[in-house]
Amino acid sequence: MVVCPQYVLGNAVRGVLEGSPTDPREPVWLRDAAGARISVVWPAGFSVSFGPGAVLHDEHGHAVAPAGSNMTLPQVALGSHAGTFADPYPATGLVFGACYEPSS
Repeated sequence: MVVCPQYVLGNAVRGVLEGSPTDPREPVWLRDAAGARISVVWPAGFSVSFGPGAVLHDEHGHAVAPAGSNMTLPQVALGSHAGTFADPYPATGLVFGACYEPSS
């Protein structure tokens, strides 16, 4: 999935969307190419549903990314945060819709 940002950074956060309804800390996160879990604070109003896999919804309730989607957060520089639960990447400034492209 490609997400249109309000601005673009070269070394962006990238990963595959994963989630679990039984995770005690966060229901949805990204997994990087090395297999590490990346914690993300999604924009206000975003939510996740499960049935059976995780599906990320925007602030209007529209499904924007199912589990397994390749996601790029181009407005967030890799390394600007630790990507942990204590220091997650902020996914603010995301715009879904016209710029959505299915991953290959």
